[in-house]
Amino acid sequence: MNVRPLRDALLAQARAEAERTLEAADRAAAARLDRAAAEGEELVRAAAAEGAETAAAAGAHAVVEARRTARRLVLETRHDLWEELHDTAAAQAGALVGTPAYARLVERLRAAAVEQLGPEARVEDAPAGGFVAARNGRRVDYSLPALVERALAELAPRAEELWS
Repeated sequence: MNVRPLRDALLAQARAEAERTLEAADRAAAARLDRAAAEGEELVRAAAAEGAETAAAAGAHAVVEARRTARRLVLETRHDLWEELHDTAAAQAGALVGTPAYARLVERLRAAAVEQLGPEARVEDAPAGGFVAARNGRRVDYSLPALVERALAELAPRAEELWS
């Protein structure tokens, strides 16, 4: 059985949901980045004014520190937004459990696991949804958290574009 259509369908669904989440995260990131940039600029202005009053060398050091602080704020904001995206995606995946869409998804994933590992594969439900299958030392992880991680890993390069 070719799992490409299943994979493509899952990826398309994950991409669409991630795209909506990324758009919301992008808007939130823009607002946070604007605030961080304004705070950074204010820190740079304050440092420059103080540096002019005290000494050129001290001012230059303060400007560098202000830029580091601004950069740290930007990086913290990016990290917080990525964590928020991760948490949202995980929550939305978890919300599928018990729905007809979840039942169809698990059915398709079980078929993929049987194709990959054979009909004798041992299948265990994962606590957070989905399952893990194993046979002869080979293992496939189709738990919802693993599927979310794979989808986000695939979207990570796109998220980096948003920061640029």
